[in-house]
Amino acid sequence: MELRHLNKDLLQESLEDLYENAPCGYISTLPDGTFAKVNRTFLDWVGYQRKDLLGSKRFQDLLTVGGKIFYETHYAPLLRMQGFVKEVAFDLVGQTGKRLPVLISSIQKRDACGAPVFNRITIFNATERREYERELQLARRRAEQALQLRDQFLSLASHELKTPLTTILGNIQLLQRRVIRENTLGSRDQQTIQVIIEQTNRLNKMIGVLLDISRIESGQLKIERQPVDVCALVRRIVDEVQPTLPEREIKAECMIPSAVIQGDELRLEQVLQNLLHNALKYSRCGAPIVLEVCQHALQVRVAVHDQGIGIPAEALPQLFERFYRAENVDPRNISGLGIGLYVVKQIVELHGGTVIVESAEGHGSTFTVCLPLDSQSLHPHA
Repeated sequence: MELRHLNKDLLQESLEDLYENAPCGYISTLPDGTFAKVNRTFLDWVGYQRKDLLGSKRFQDLLTVGGKIFYETHYAPLLRMQGFVKEVAFDLVGQTGKRLPVLISSIQKRDACGAPVFNRITIFNATERREYERELQLARRRAEQALQLRDQFLSLASHELKTPLTTILGNIQLLQRRVIRENTLGSRDQQTIQVIIEQTNRLNKMIGVLLDISRIESGQLKIERQPVDVCALVRRIVDEVQPTLPEREIKAECMIPSAVIQGDELRLEQVLQNLLHNALKYSRCGAPIVLEVCQHALQVRVAVHDQGIGIPAEALPQLFERFYRAENVDPRNISGLGIGLYVVKQIVELHGGTVIVESAEGHGSTFTVCLPLDSQSLHPHA
């Protein structure tokens, strides 16, 4: 019997010691917030003696002015309504006026009739968490500033590069016309001039894409909407590209006579040119490329089919991210920055549309641009 009492006393002492010296604050209050019990950890935090708090002060009296208002208008009513509240941030104000950021959770105990009897409150020191959140916010602001500076640099550099390139291109084209007219250079030198023109045009297009990314990131890429016949646009693109690549087979298949949308024709041409260029780039020389236009419900869909190298399944979710290229692409043989599809997706979404890709590695790809039809084309006689 004495051993049982001894074990009971030791257990009670251990529980009391655990309560008093826990790494968190434990307090009990009356329903109005008046202190009924506090542990030593809480007393150490706020700098009060136990006798200074019990029966004389309320928990909300140790909060900041704003915290006290929030406690009385939101926290306490919520505790009464649902019987518990979890992890709400407050600042405790100690006896010396020093503030301590904390997280508090409360449970309200009630009698058999449902009337509140007392509140049990657990308090965690949130100093390290608050500091971590502050550092996280600071790091985020720095990252946003760095991105802003990068975008500004990208825009400025692209503009600065575009001016001399335009001059170079204009002069080399002028030289080419003079050489052809006067026949002053041999065929090999003329081919060299043509290569310079082609590579300058390529660089010019790359700079244009970088400028588009800068505009997209800053929300400045604008869409000038007007009626656009997608069928006519696809046919024109194929008619312009096919003569320049006589060794390639490029087809336009329009399943409907016309498909009018409200969109920016230049930007839509940019989208389709990019998808066609990719299809050509990733396909073998003799493989046909098909641009198919059809209507599906309230959408016009343009599908670009190729029989190229295809895309691994694991690469599909990241395909439209900036600077991403699938691992089955050899950069030594197939050039690119991995930004074209990103721009395509952004332009299509600005038109209220979507881009769908279906592909399997080694079996080609189909990129489908889905755009909302113009209401007038849906009801031409309205």
